[in-house]
Amino acid sequence: MTITGQLARYNAACNNLLALFCQKQGFSVADTFWVADQPGTVAACGMDYYFGMDDIIADLEEDAPPGKIIEWYYMLEDLDYKVNYRHWLHGCPVPTKEELEEARRDLEKEMEELTDF
Repeated sequence: MTITGQLARYNAACNNLLALFCQKQGFSVADTFWVADQPGTVAACGMDYYFGMDDIIADLEEDAPPGKIIEWYYMLEDLDYKVNYRHWLHGCPVPTKEELEEARRDLEKEMEELTDF
């Protein structure tokens, strides 16, 4: 098969997976598109959310409950902390805002101490 043929199959597979994801999550396919028209990269879903293909695949493979990815999405926004969706589904611990702030303060203090030498 030619490269063009393989790319056409890849694009079709990406679009089919995105359609399944949208159906599962209740997003309108009409309001969903691949950012920069690049299938398999980042999808803009429902005009409010952006998901990478790895997260779309994880959601489908893990059979996560509908809406779970939205919960994860807002948790990331609120914390300004990144945790992989698949790992989060499996219980990866996520620090609170307070814990993150304390860790940042500790790091800043240690950096100051290092520069005092």
